[in-house]
Amino acid sequence: MKFIRFKLMYLHVKESEYMKPTIKNYIFLHAAFLLYSIIMVYMKWAAKFPIASIGFFVAYFGLIVFLFGYAIIWQQVIKHFEISRAYSHRGIIILWSMLWSVLLFGDTIKWNHILGAAIIIVGIVVVTKDE
Repeated sequence: MKFIRFKLMYLHVKESEYMKPTIKNYIFLHAAFLLYSIIMVYMKWAAKFPIASIGFFVAYFGLIVFLFGYAIIWQQVIKHFEISRAYSHRGIIILWSMLWSVLLFGDTIKWNHILGAAIIIVGIVVVTKDE
């Protein structure tokens, strides 16, 4: 059992040495978040179908396909990040959601939305500034 523990600790140290994200990794990270924000919009659209209708089943099958694709992309992306850093970037989904709400649903952005978005961006910069 001690050998297994040592081996696991060794693997953990070895993996952390290679977790130095590149610009390409950040692009894929944010592409995954973009896809996730599109999934949220798709869910709003899919909710308009009556339960047990053909449209309902088609829409929710599409939703499962999108979520499966997102899960695969997310698993590939987090190989290159410490999990706490990757999740700190998830706040950007709110910015994408604000964009989709304006473009697709005609919502308006108010000053408090802009302030909240600025705070999110500052938080992401603070968490990742030493990379």
